[in-house]
Amino acid sequence: MEKYTNVDKFLIINQKIILDVKFGEYPGVFDSRIEDITPKTIRITMPSEKGFPVPLALGISINVSYVGDGGRFSFQSKVLSRLKEQIPMLEIEKPSVVFRKELREFFRINTRARVKILASYEDEKGSPVDDVFEAYVQDISGGGMRVTGGYRLEHGQEVDIYFGDMVPELKSTRAVVMRSVAHEDQRYEAGLKFLGMNTVDRDKVIKYVFKRQLELRKLIG
Repeated sequence: MEKYTNVDKFLIINQKIILDVKFGEYPGVFDSRIEDITPKTIRITMPSEKGFPVPLALGISINVSYVGDGGRFSFQSKVLSRLKEQIPMLEIEKPSVVFRKELREFFRINTRARVKILASYEDEKGSPVDDVFEAYVQDISGGGMRVTGGYRLEHGQEVDIYFGDMVPELKSTRAVVMRSVAHEDQRYEAGLKFLGMNTVDRDKVIKYVFKRQLELRKLIG
């Protein structure tokens, strides 16, 4: 882990951030965004969870983290005040140091989220067929995911993955089946590799992985 004291270089307006709150009335992991930066403070949108604002108390310590160019960044801060603007905001303490970890694009994290998968193929008569089924994501990384479900995918088959609420900012992506395994209980497992995913969309997946990692750490304690 690297430490930087020139913090302004790593703080960007409109940067989406994750707040990890361990104490107080609202412990949890919440989404927010940097709205403004002053010499001593940072103004962020009121944190939210599933679309509902979370009014953190003044003085509460928070860990702020985000994925940016060159890695995962984090710093410690605390809530200084609430601002009644057009957009409800919090003013938090500007850090004296920012920490950076190298971004491991293919770091995998366990999850039990659900996605929908569209599998297209031709039947015996050569007619196109589209099968849509729901699958559970066992783990995911910036490069692909492992899913299980009641539908068997074949090695080399290309599919469309629809993320739904799992990654709200990303509607779908194309993937290819790298591995297919049948289990005794009529469940099927498939290893999927994302195809043609641009950097912007891959960052959205990596941010989900990063946030999920924080949630798991909190559950473990």
